[in-house]
This record gives sequence, structure tokens and C-alpha cells, in this order.
Amino acid sequence: MSQVRLTMHILVGFWGICMAYGCFDFRGKGGSYFWLLIWTTVLNVITFTLFYPWSACAIEKWKAKHTYVDDKQLVFTGSGAGVFGAWSLIFIVTLLSLGHYTPWGVCAINWQRGICEDDGAYSN
Repeated sequence: MSQVRLTMHILVGFWGICMAYGCFDFRGKGGSYFWLLIWTTVLNVITFTLFYPWSACAIEKWKAKHTYVDDKQLVFTGSGAGVFGAWSLIFIVTLLSLGHYTPWGVCAINWQRGICEDDGAYSN
């Protein structure tokens, strides 16, 4: 699985943003993102944030669905169950190590967010 890596050498054009690895184009609409945030927030409140891994994945999936690099759509491959399982494992290891695993657990959680893949055209 490869990641799309974009650097910030930006040339702003009318149709999108061109960077060192290609032209970036976001085609999402604010209204659909707003409703996505509303229903994920409501479900997080109802479930006392147990729904958070699934809502985070839904938001990342929406962002990837509406993002294109050189007319190739990004694909988000994460799942809420996978994130929930990983977070549960990190929590258990942190408890067993009396908190010593906390810095590594935080890094692992931050690394999991937003991994996208392409067909290999932009991989280094």
C-alpha cells in the first residue's frame, strides 16, 4: 500500500492547485460535508463517543472521495472496526505498562489517520 505524498510547492490555478507531484483538485461541496459532520456528531453524542472511529473514517472517506490528483481519485482504505480494534489494543497495552506506552500509542493513533493510496504513480 503506497501513500500519496504531496509537497507544498504550490502554483494556484483556476481549476486547482498544481504541486510538485501533480495537480490537486477538490470537488466536494460544503453542504454535503456539513450534513456529514451533523450526523456523525449526533451519533457520537448518542453513543458517548464510541462511534468516533467510524465517524472519523466516514469523514476521511468523504475527503478522499472528493479529492483528485491528476484526475485520479484518492481512496481511503481505513475502517471504523480496524481503528476501534487498534485503539482498544493501544489502551490495553498502555494500562498494562502503567502508562509507559502512552507516547507510542499517541504516535500510532496519529499515524493511522488519513492514510490514502493511489496506483503508485506518486510513490517515492
